[in-house]
Amino acid sequence: MTWVGWRLQRTETLVAAVLLGTLAVFLVPQGFHMASAFASGNLNACTPARTPACGVAVSGFLDRFTFVRDVLDWLRVVPGMIGVVLAAPLVLELENGTYRLAWTQGITRRRVLAVKLAVAVATALLAAGAFSLLLTWCRAPLDHILGRMQSGTFDVEWIVPLAATLFAFGLAFAIGVATRRTGASLLVAFAVYVGCRILVDTELRPHYVTPVTRRFPLGSGPPALTRDLVVSEHLVDAAGHRFTVTPQIVGSCPGSRGAGPAGVASCLARHGAAYLQLVYQPAGRFWILQGIETALLGVLGLALVALAAVWLQRAS
Repeated sequence: MTWVGWRLQRTETLVAAVLLGTLAVFLVPQGFHMASAFASGNLNACTPARTPACGVAVSGFLDRFTFVRDVLDWLRVVPGMIGVVLAAPLVLELENGTYRLAWTQGITRRRVLAVKLAVAVATALLAAGAFSLLLTWCRAPLDHILGRMQSGTFDVEWIVPLAATLFAFGLAFAIGVATRRTGASLLVAFAVYVGCRILVDTELRPHYVTPVTRRFPLGSGPPALTRDLVVSEHLVDAAGHRFTVTPQIVGSCPGSRGAGPAGVASCLARHGAAYLQLVYQPAGRFWILQGIETALLGVLGLALVALAAVWLQRAS
């Protein structure tokens, strides 16, 4: 039965392998190139430092690999693609009705479906794991500088890609059971996956754990939070209420233009602004947030698979 499940997945598994191989051909040389440039520039000594020389060196490194960084940011959709593609054979069986033949071979429906789903899920997770290892290794020099909390990094490294792939797989399988249309199911599932990931990135992840709130007097120069996940950054008055900089306020302080940060801060202070308030998730919470998001997406994915399987058995 396991062999039957594997034969069902072999074409889509080959597609996933080709996708990962193509990525490896591009990313492995780039990863070695970035690692070499990072080491030769001694940028490891600059990650905690904020000296002008370090600023120039880091900026030069980031500018040098702008194209690679842009490509890596787009790869956050790959876990969804893997999950949807590896759900396709199961949905195609439903559309063609060939799954009924397997249910007449003296094996219980539950066992047939369980084996096929187990093989498909295992293949999807294996592909997602390979993708995660490749991206985690390739991005290592960038992570030393920029941290791992931004969406383009957080979504593709370590354990979250596995859960995201399982979630996409569950979406495609559940929609396929409901519609019995392969093409439409996969397209809708991928669109829903992308929408859900945007929702998670922008609305849920910043609030998995109560974020840190800090206030800095105007003109004091707050620390750079490039390695942290910044939720919000705004001015507040002495009472802690949000302060909005209006065009009227800007126009009333023409003398502050060209006076530098101190002049701008003085202008805003005269109108009631007192602090710059930063709300953020510290970089040290990376694994906490990874665990929460992995559990969230993983449970949703498994729930979709289980509900769709029960529905399929009862409806057929």
